[in-house]
Amino acid sequence: MTRKTKPALPLKNEEKIRTRCESLFKQVSGRVTPTPAEAVQERALASQLKAKLEKELHGEAAVNFIGSAARDTGLRGGRDIDLFVAFPKECAREYIIDTTIRATRKAIPAAWEMHYAEHPYLQARVAGYQVEVIPCFKIHFHEKLKSAVDRSVLHMAYLQERLTPEQRSDVRVLKAFLKNSGIYGAELEIEGFSGLVCEQLILNYRSLFNLLKAAAFEWRLPVLVDLERAYPSPAQQEELYKRFPHPIILIDAVDRNRNAGAPVSWENASRFVALARAFLAKPSQEFFFRKVRHYTSAEISKSLKARETYLAVLRMPRPDLVSDILFPMLRRASSSLRRHMTLADFWIVGHTSFCTEKECLLLLELEEEKAHAIKRVTGPPLNQQESVERFLKAHLKGILRGPYIDGDRTYYELKRENRTARLRILQLAHNPTIGVSPEMGALLKKAKLVENQAVAKLPAEALQYVGDYLFRREWFW
Repeated sequence: MTRKTKPALPLKNEEKIRTRCESLFKQVSGRVTPTPAEAVQERALASQLKAKLEKELHGEAAVNFIGSAARDTGLRGGRDIDLFVAFPKECAREYIIDTTIRATRKAIPAAWEMHYAEHPYLQARVAGYQVEVIPCFKIHFHEKLKSAVDRSVLHMAYLQERLTPEQRSDVRVLKAFLKNSGIYGAELEIEGFSGLVCEQLILNYRSLFNLLKAAAFEWRLPVLVDLERAYPSPAQQEELYKRFPHPIILIDAVDRNRNAGAPVSWENASRFVALARAFLAKPSQEFFFRKVRHYTSAEISKSLKARETYLAVLRMPRPDLVSDILFPMLRRASSSLRRHMTLADFWIVGHTSFCTEKECLLLLELEEEKAHAIKRVTGPPLNQQESVERFLKAHLKGILRGPYIDGDRTYYELKRENRTARLRILQLAHNPTIGVSPEMGALLKKAKLVENQAVAKLPAEALQYVGDYLFRREWFW
């Protein structure tokens, strides 16, 4: 369900395009669907681990094999097994965590590592698969949660019952479509479409073709998708647009109070719309299996010379933090750095942040390496007499021009002491008061600055991110 709008453009020769797309989807599905041997092997291991864990729990909790592999919507090569241990909701949180950890370590010998989301869970490599064991509470549909992961068992039951074989195939093809453009995954590093969102969108629109057609010609972001029609009236729907400030409002089929589409950023939602339009205009396998461009040092160097700007990269060692903590922290630091450089009268062309396996990097591009020699300081409006008097008394020394009146305000001009971007960036990096977390502040103090042509000599992995910035263009245009 979406806001009623007229299609922006008609889809000419719709049946012909539908036939062509569905033929292409079938070809793609053949390439991304796990082989029968893969599927049998994964299910057999999941069943074996599930039985061992249930035996050790002695009936205290139900063990559920959950996720795309369990629902037959996973991609070829995916080797993940998620086991959710559901306890009665009367149990204490500490009890279900301790019991799950104890039983897992005893029942399944492996190098288990503790990971943390809303509460701790275990992860290990078992027979070549990444296995996660997650404690949760058993709840009913639309019932109040005790923890965020409680929905997972309900999602499994809901989707397993409703997805047809054709729709499961469409889900896999949709995942390949999104993954090919870097917008598959709800983690904060990506801010894209989760597997669960893919499944619920396919259910709502009945097929991948219908979804792409709707996104291309009907969606006007923000868009509302209410699979179970939990909010049928226009007044209720308008309230949802106010309640959820997200581009895609996907009312979770098992929890009407949750927007399952919340992780999708405005940029990635817009990219999906543009992708759908481009695909329907010219369907091809490139939308699923395009070759990723790799940038050379020479290409980076040539681009930097052509741009004639000042490019700075701060390099820091990558901390041992989970991605959902690290990447928001980096984005805030990047925005803070841009803001403070703007306040220092440097003109910003662009900024971004990224991580390699070993490093975190902040990139900042300025129009000029030096700020103007003169700094104009703005005082209060003349109608604020007391403020004007304080301004004049505080700033009459060392000025080059002024105080003077321009419009309704007072101004004066100073000779700028620090004009170079390099010095200002390093001052900000080594100053913990620029509005970053203590962890980020500690990282910035260790930062090394790389400038201009030296950026072209960064390690190959970092160079790809720099290239993505310098040569940024949506590949499908």
